[in-house]
Amino acid sequence: MAAKNVVADLNKGEKLDGDNYDIWRRKIQYLLDEQEVLETLDQVMAEPEEGNTAQHRCDLAAYQEWRKKDRCARFTMLSSMHNDLIGEFEQYQTAHEMWQALRNKYGVTTLSKLRKLNLKFNTYKKKPNHSMKQHLRTMSTLIRELSAAGVALTNEQQVQAVISSLPDSWEHMKANMTHNESVRTFEDIARHLELEDERLKAAKPATDGVANVAESNLRKASGLSASGLESHFARDCTEPKKKVFSKSMSCSDCFVTYDNSVAHPFPMWTVDSGATDHLARTRVGFIEFRRIPAGSRSMKMGNDSSVNVLGIGTYKLEMRGGRTLLLHDVLYAPEIRRNLFSVITMLGLGFRFAFEGNKVDIFLGTTYYGCGFVPKQWEMLDIWALHP
Repeated sequence: MAAKNVVADLNKGEKLDGDNYDIWRRKIQYLLDEQEVLETLDQVMAEPEEGNTAQHRCDLAAYQEWRKKDRCARFTMLSSMHNDLIGEFEQYQTAHEMWQALRNKYGVTTLSKLRKLNLKFNTYKKKPNHSMKQHLRTMSTLIRELSAAGVALTNEQQVQAVISSLPDSWEHMKANMTHNESVRTFEDIARHLELEDERLKAAKPATDGVANVAESNLRKASGLSASGLESHFARDCTEPKKKVFSKSMSCSDCFVTYDNSVAHPFPMWTVDSGATDHLARTRVGFIEFRRIPAGSRSMKMGNDSSVNVLGIGTYKLEMRGGRTLLLHDVLYAPEIRRNLFSVITMLGLGFRFAFEGNKVDIFLGTTYYGCGFVPKQWEMLDIWALHP
């Protein structure tokens, strides 16, 4: 239900028209992740070969599930485009192909697009219905888009563009900022403009009489508050902040834990004869993924520590020999030290392992899938890549 509401909101809002690709791309990824179909953008699954083993049956079930999710991702993207773009991109048969085509057309910064960004930034003016915070946020977005396109604006260029974007009613502020040598960065001028905007808003009511307004304006002009201190935002205050404690708080509410199962990324898969499940520490190779609520499932490790399981799905391994090995019901646990390849699970699916010296060969029937080797003290799968 939540995913359907997100789709409805996206369709009501701004659809892809080509010019808004950057923000649309972010929004659509959030949506597809919510629908648990995000992996289809980067992963493609071929129809598995025929067979009667348990592995073949699992491969076929995984393929059918992937096809269903791929259609969902593809239709979601099409429904989030303007009508004139639907006809252009519906020809692509998978979500991955469509995603690549969209990136090739709109994600590449062409010379004309770069000129358009530069022109918009240099000529942009504050809209009457926008607050100063909204205006500054728009300017910041334009700076970020130019930076992503390879245009590194100097601090002076950013400051001058912001000054030029101010309306005529802010002429006094334009002159002030132009001659203020302490304004050197975008953050500097943004802070001054927000302060001035707050001053103007505070001066509008003027219900306490002319004398009070004059006194207030005098203080503002001098940069002093009623206490005689320089006016500033709360976030810039250097005075110690008062700490407020709730009566319901206790020492038990704050704690630090240490779990020795946490470690640095390890790119390969450890062949583990004792693991009851496959475990992956990243989502990179999943072609089908389903989230598990945090705290609802955990795995006990060999050192008696426990790690949270956050998802489950099908993981694709490209073996160096050229074959694709699909691991089913792989548990996603980002806290683990290494990706674990469960020998017990694979034996249950009909695989057999031939251990010899520092090498292990993996077979399904008479079909050779790949091997593992021992670089140090762990048996590792010899994989070519974790994803295409």
